[in-house]
Amino acid sequence: GRLLHEAEIDAIFTAEGKPQNAKASLLERNRAIVYVLAGSGLRNSELRALRPCDLVFGDAENACIIVQSGKGDKYRRSQFPAVVQDAVRKYLASGQRPDGLTDNDLLFGVGKTAAEWHEIRRDNLSQVVSNFVRAETGHEGVRTHALRHAFASQLLSNGVKMQEIQALLGHSSIITTEKYAELLA
Repeated sequence: GRLLHEAEIDAIFTAEGKPQNAKASLLERNRAIVYVLAGSGLRNSELRALRPCDLVFGDAENACIIVQSGKGDKYRRSQFPAVVQDAVRKYLASGQRPDGLTDNDLLFGVGKTAAEWHEIRRDNLSQVVSNFVRAETGHEGVRTHALRHAFASQLLSNGVKMQEIQALLGHSSIITTEKYAELLA
């Protein structure tokens, strides 16, 4: 996938929700998915496993997304900025999750009833991201991992220390985080 420029990232976070060949009813879900990925640096698999009980709403000091089992089955916390919280709230209020689901059920899933609710497939999630980003920026082929890079890029450009970025991304090695930085330089 390709890297996003700062203006493109800004365009994503100010998205009014242009048509994306998706049902209008999925717009709030799709926006929330893209915002969570770009605003927290979660991996595709981490987003697909996310549950409402993993979200801590609040001010900049206290809000976070808890990743229960990231790569290597590691627990970590990542950022949950206000703009992302707002997108998730709108999605939760939109009625796109079936009645009967609890805070322990998947945040983003597929199915018309609670009994049918199941994880979004990896490739379907990438397609959601690709369609949303194309609609907002005109760029083709942007996948979920590009939003992880965008998150790291924003942190780096805001002067966040490499060790903090490493912790937020859940990298076991600082070398991996430094490779992200080289890509972004």
